[in-house]
Formats: sequence, structure tokens, C-alpha cells
Amino acid sequence: MIRIMWLSHRRFYYIVASLWLILSSCHREIPQPSSTDVEDEDDNNVETVLTDHGIVSAVSEGRGVIAHRTSSGNPIIIAVSMDRFHGRSRNSLLIIDARTGQTDQYWHPLDGPDGENAVSRECYSSMLASNGKFYTMFGNVFLEFDLDKREWTFQQEIEGRAMSFAEAPDGKIFFANFSQSTLYSFDPVGRELRLYGQLDDVQQYPYSLAVGDDGWVYAGIGTARNNIVAYNRVSGERRNLIPESERVIGEGYVFRGADGVIYATHLKGQKAPLFRLENGQKIEVLPTPSALPAKAVTGFIFWQQRINDFPGGGRIVEFILRDKRGQIVDENGITHTFTFDYATAGAGVTSLAMGPDGAIWGCTSHPIRLWRYDPDKRTMGDWNGINEISGGNFPNLITSGKHIYGALYNGGMVWRFDTSRPWNNYNNPLQLGTFAGIARPRAAAVTSDREHIVFGGYPGYGVVGGDLVFVNIVNGQAIPITVQDQIPGLSTICLRALDGGLLVGGTSTAAPGGGMPTATKAVLYLMDDVSRQIIFQIVPIPSGKDIMSLVVRGGMVYGITSDSQLFVFDPNTKKVTLQKDLRDYGTPVNPGQTLVLSDDGNIYGVMSRSIIKIDADADIVKLLDLSEHATAGIAFDHRKNKVYFASGANLWSYQIEL
Repeated sequence: MIRIMWLSHRRFYYIVASLWLILSSCHREIPQPSSTDVEDEDDNNVETVLTDHGIVSAVSEGRGVIAHRTSSGNPIIIAVSMDRFHGRSRNSLLIIDARTGQTDQYWHPLDGPDGENAVSRECYSSMLASNGKFYTMFGNVFLEFDLDKREWTFQQEIEGRAMSFAEAPDGKIFFANFSQSTLYSFDPVGRELRLYGQLDDVQQYPYSLAVGDDGWVYAGIGTARNNIVAYNRVSGERRNLIPESERVIGEGYVFRGADGVIYATHLKGQKAPLFRLENGQKIEVLPTPSALPAKAVTGFIFWQQRINDFPGGGRIVEFILRDKRGQIVDENGITHTFTFDYATAGAGVTSLAMGPDGAIWGCTSHPIRLWRYDPDKRTMGDWNGINEISGGNFPNLITSGKHIYGALYNGGMVWRFDTSRPWNNYNNPLQLGTFAGIARPRAAAVTSDREHIVFGGYPGYGVVGGDLVFVNIVNGQAIPITVQDQIPGLSTICLRALDGGLLVGGTSTAAPGGGMPTATKAVLYLMDDVSRQIIFQIVPIPSGKDIMSLVVRGGMVYGITSDSQLFVFDPNTKKVTLQKDLRDYGTPVNPGQTLVLSDDGNIYGVMSRSIIKIDADADIVKLLDLSEHATAGIAFDHRKNKVYFASGANLWSYQIEL
């Protein structure tokens, strides 16, 4: 049973929410097939010109789990759940009885029971303090939750999002925020939230935090230039403990050991000298141990981390929030298996494409699911088997023959799935390689000779400028191609093929993941797909903004930038022949997903607020204003003349009228 709680009028909202859940479950169920077979939807489901096909995957993502006990000794599981509500990230706190699965759900106190005041919020870290209170940030709101009273007892909007928490010896709660590496504290007794200042003037990720008995706060920071920082909480003095000459790509790391000592290494995850931190200084531990000292259990969890041990004995054996099941062993060694439930608006869609079977295939993020919509049967199915692939999502999918290809965030793992064969955990889908140069993949295209799939994207954390990966369609061989000597500091985020063995690529100057951008203007380039050399490049728009989507019509390249500027590029004359401002229609959706060419010769576009048509004369026709903002696209069903796109967790289609 699920109980849904808000800050006030809880009994009323419980009744409303329960009725909503019952009605929702009666209306539509999403099957969990292990192959491409799906069940028919309600025959009364009638499609219109603009149709909402519903949530593609009705699951939420766990953003951290803590095993705990109530004041009466009952084992409970504390979990943060995130879904997509009207295109925005939304969090709730779940309190689950570890023996029965009974679940209470507490929404963000500032969002309202129906999310009418919701803004996009994500949760990256949380902490269960020694006072029995739970602390977290949902987006830019710092929160305290009283586990005994079962209510939110403090909330305040501040700058940033918490990446790390640590409890001071005096009980104050310290936390450090992305993206300005700002240090805050909260006094649970005085009810005061205090801002101290920046821990690093440039670096964005304060991943680890520890508070000493010596009056100093220590932070491990990354990612473009690692850092360990000591901050005096009384005087405000700040010290960088890694010499500037030794700072490299990576993450400094600090932690409190089980022995009470605060330790640090320059690079987390790598064999490196170990230091202890005292009085604002680091002292090398000699000889360097073969392994890090045991960590203290502090109650801090980062994103999807877990504290599995219950106070007083017992532990979580399995807890999968997206599958709504768990298992514990209690303090007496007895195993309890349970299921639970929670309300969710679903996982956000990040990509969709026409599959080789005439169905719409796509991927969600947070959590990742591969899903399939059959437009003939009007049925939806999503695959639990995607759990076998570790990663966040496929930012773009592309079809060739009977296969669907995708490069996976984060890490750049390239996968191929044969849609004519059942899903299995051995070779379908098949991983073709891992490529750090596209750790954050974006672009996907098939070469004009149909012999290769090409992926592009951003590199990993702290790195600037991405590469390309060419995948041979026949033998599955995947080869990385370095292009930074040709387009330094730029990453390819959209690609299309031109006749004659050319690729046209659109780039971005950004360096997500904490890198320091070096390029100032995005370029459009032409590449010979045989020699794999860039033979021409141009800044197509004076603003130099990122090129978000490309499509080729009649040998001409149509592109749109992140600031909604449409341009037309002639590969023969190497000139931009047209520019139009599309800001009235919104902004482009994810890279490579805004523009598509149809059989009628028109280009259709899904902007955040509108569906548009670009006719043969490059005139813009607004077809529809969108009441729900589009967040991902784009697939075109040529048989039915329909444009498919997503808004948050929902799949939508628009029927083109001929």
C-alpha cells in the first residue's frame, strides 16, 4: 500500500491520490515484455491530430537509499525518488516499511500536491544526521525532514545544488554546492542557514566534504583541475592544498576514516599518496598504504549510493526502486522479501527514432529504459532488460537494417540491438566498444553509402573537445577518430550525410562535466567520410551559438542553433544563403532532434513551444502551438505522415494534414 503525504491536509490528499492511482491503473497498463511482443491497448483509445500516447515508462529513479530504524525500532528504508512531471524533474521522499513494503510518499513541500508550483529540481546528495533528521536539497531548496514527525520541518531556497554533506562535531550540517563550489552550514538548534563562500573560484564539483575537530572544513573538488581545499569556519581563511603545478584533470578526495582521522588523496580512484588533514594542512602518510583506510559511516549518500546496514543489525540485500521490490535480512537473520508502490509521472524521454519494424523506439533517462510504441496496435512496452546495460541513457538512437544503434551516456559505450531477435543478456544487445572521446554522446548518423554509423559527442568529466566513432555496419568494428587537431575545443553534437561521401557536422563550444571551454564559436564542417578528414569549416551564424540540429534537402543543409536561428548552407558554394529567427516558436530540443525531412519534401521541426514546417521556399509555417513543451524528438512515420516527439515522460504525435 502507498500513502502519499504533503505538508498539510494530508488526509484529504491521501484520499484524492488513492482515487487517482486507482483510476490511472484502470485506464492503462504498461507491459514489461522481454521481447518485441506487446499487448493491445484499450480499443477506445482514439487518436486525434495531436495525440498524447501516455507515459512510456511509469517508473522513477532512486537518488539514494538509507537503511534506518524508527524510534520504536522498526526497520525502514529511506529513499529519494525522481520522476519527470510536465517536463520537469520532480523529487519525493519515500519511507518504506522494510518488512511489509508499506510506503509513505512525501512530495517537495514547495511544489504543491498536484505539482502546480513545480520547477525543475534534481537531488544529488542527502544525509541522515545523528539527530535523526534527514537533510537534502531538491534543486536549489535546502530541506530538513523529521523522521519521527514525518514532515518537512525546514526549507529555504539558496544558490546551487548540494553535491556533498558532512556533519560537524558540534552537530551543524555542512554542505557544498554545484556549480559555484559554495560552502553552507545549517544549525539544527538555532535553525540558521549560513553561507561561508566559495571553496574554489573555478571548479564546479565539490564531491566530498569532511569537518574536523580543529575548526577546519575540508573539501575534495574537481573535475577539470583537481583540488583539496581547507576552509577555516571561524576566520574564513581558505587554503588550496594541491600546488597549482600539480593540479590535473580529476577529483580531489577527502573522507573521515573509521579511526576518526580525516584523510585525502589528490585523485580519487587512482593509486596516489595518502594524506591526513590537520589544522588546515596535509601530512603525507608514509609508507603509502596499499588500500585506503576504512571509511566512517557518516550518513552521507551521493546520488545513487546506499547505506545498507540497519542500526542494531540486519541489512538491505536488494532494493530496486524502479522495479518496486526489495529484500532485507533482519537482525535475527530472517529474510523478508517485499514489494512496494509509489506515485510517479514516469521517466523522461531522451530520444526516439523510427525502428526497422515500423515502430517508434526510444530511450528514457533517470532511470534508463528502452521502449517501443507500435503505431498500428497503439500499444506501448518497455524493457526491464535495459538494466543489464550500466549507464544513464541513449541521447540518440539510429536505425540501419534490422538493427538499432546507440551510444550510451556516461562512458561512450556503443551498443547494437537486433530487433528481429529476442532480448537476452549475452549478445543482444551487443556492446561494440567504449570510447572516452564520446563519453557524453550526442550525434548519430549513417554515411551516404550506408556502410557506417557515426557517433559524436562530448568527452568525459573535466575534458574539452570530443571525437567521432565510426562503426562498420557489416562486421560491427568500431573505430575512434580524433578530430581535435582539426576542430580544437569543439564537440560534434549533430551529424548528417551528404551525397558524394561527405558528412556535415554541427558543433558545440560547451564542456559539460566541469571542463573549461576553449573555443568561442561553433562551426559547421564538411568531412570526407573515407579519409575522415575535415575539408571545410565555417561559423554559420555570427552569434556562434551551438548548432543543435541538421537536415539535408536537395543537397542543401538546413540547421538550427541553440538561440533558435535557422540557417541554410550551400555545400557547393560553401556559403550560408539564408538566416531566419525562430525564437517566436521556442528553442530546439535535444541535439539532433529538432528537424526531420518528410516524403512530401517539407522539413518539419519540433521546437519547445511549436511544431513548424519549412517549405520548399524556406518559408516558415507554424502548424501548432504546444500546450505541453516539447523536450525531445524526433521521429517521422512516413506511412502515416506523423511527427512523433516527447514532452517529459510522455510520447506525443502530430498528424500532418495533406
